[in-house]
Amino acid sequence: YFYGSILGDPSYRDADAHSLQMRHWALAIATYSAAVSIKMNVLLFAPGVLAVLIKQATPKDLVRGLLGGVVLQAAAAAPFLAVAPQSYIARAFEFSRVFQHVWTVNWKFLPEDWFVSQRFAVWLIIGHLFLLWRFADQRWFLTDGGMKKAWKAFCDRGARDDAAPAVPVSNDFILYIVFTSVLAGMVTARSLHFQFYCWYFHMLPFLLLRSTLPIWLVLGVLTGIEVLWNFFPSTPATSAGVVVLNLFTLVAIWGLPAALPRAKSKVLGKRPTRKH
Repeated sequence: YFYGSILGDPSYRDADAHSLQMRHWALAIATYSAAVSIKMNVLLFAPGVLAVLIKQATPKDLVRGLLGGVVLQAAAAAPFLAVAPQSYIARAFEFSRVFQHVWTVNWKFLPEDWFVSQRFAVWLIIGHLFLLWRFADQRWFLTDGGMKKAWKAFCDRGARDDAAPAVPVSNDFILYIVFTSVLAGMVTARSLHFQFYCWYFHMLPFLLLRSTLPIWLVLGVLTGIEVLWNFFPSTPATSAGVVVLNLFTLVAIWGLPAALPRAKSKVLGKRPTRKH
């Protein structure tokens, strides 16, 4: 999935999503590590991937996968480290760079001095962390009793022979965790550029069709997002529209029914029934 988000090849996307859903943790982490070595935006997946591992894997699985990921990163970096180690380390993950206001798709409606300010960047980081915390505690780990209990259960699975097994979840819910992790990052991103659309457009139908929104509204939101992203160059109006619809989507999927995590649900794409 992560390669597919970057390269647009569904075979890569399906392969990595399948490794997560089939509980092939080492392969999933290795594929994720490879994707990060190609494009830094894949870091938005990290909280969701970690949440899935905490819910379903063991500390041993996590350590094994991380070691494989580190080896893969070292292999990918070796040719560059051999020639220009300082430049590579400084520029491979350039978190301090300031984006150009002219190319932003999501914050074009803000004055440029606000857009490039450090204060704005800090508030976005705070907002991102808040969204991740709320989704983790109230959605991702809902069936585990919250983040603290989920973490304790994860640690117990590696330290105690009589520890309770992981609470089973559906394949749908694994994707829900990863996709909401990405969407939270998209909503609070410092700047979205036009190519970002190919990294999350395929998640939107999956998420919105599992909400309680009527189908006509789901189609309207998807159409609106598609149209607004295809305005070039972006304008303050289209930029505001992208932010509003992304926020609307995030709010809509927050209201997903608690029944979604059940492992017995085998019908992918089944819409939840509205309770009256």
